[in-house]
Amino acid sequence: MVRTRKCRTVSSLPEVTYFKPPGIPMKELEEIKLSIEEAEALRLKEIEQLDQAESALLMGISRPTFQRVLKAARRKTATALLTGKALRIEGGSFRVTIKRTKLLKKGEGMKFAIPVHNGRLSPHFGQSSQFMIIDTDHSRTITGKEIISTSAHGCGGLPRMLADYGVNVVLADGMGYSPRMAFEKSGINVVLGVTEPDPSKAVMAYMENTLESGQNACEHGDVPCEHGH
Repeated sequence: MVRTRKCRTVSSLPEVTYFKPPGIPMKELEEIKLSIEEAEALRLKEIEQLDQAESALLMGISRPTFQRVLKAARRKTATALLTGKALRIEGGSFRVTIKRTKLLKKGEGMKFAIPVHNGRLSPHFGQSSQFMIIDTDHSRTITGKEIISTSAHGCGGLPRMLADYGVNVVLADGMGYSPRMAFEKSGINVVLGVTEPDPSKAVMAYMENTLESGQNACEHGDVPCEHGH
């Protein structure tokens, strides 16, 4: 029986996901694929300068597993750089970590946005035309709910709209790369892999730090709005 591969935790998504050597036509290029978790291992070790124990803990994996992921990432990156191949960063088995918003001032609450269909969590973020906006206060109490309709799913449109509503956090089942990056640039935290169908219960679980999240349901390898070619 094949054992299911454990989902790795990622706390920072790369802004540029494609690198190519100059002077080689795209049709002649060979590509090497670097997974999101392999890119995260490189970031933690080489940029953040964390040791392997700390890095493994942050990714929710064992040290031997982290060593294997890091070794594969280094080999792929070196091969691409030294043999003139393109490097594409996409896919893998990962989930985006729950990142708490910045500390709020005393008396302030938080505002959440959840893609919904018939009042329940919609599994298809890109097809959602409605969002439930949920307000909470500093005592972790839901103080208001509102359904808004939107067709602004283009690059940056929806994040700007939700930012104007004062949204701090988006809870979703799955989401492609481009909207994730757009939300991050707008200062809105995104929690993926949420399966609780009741938006209010999902919000309460988030505030109590008991919200279960898992595999992003939309890992189809899309690319950012501005390609890093």
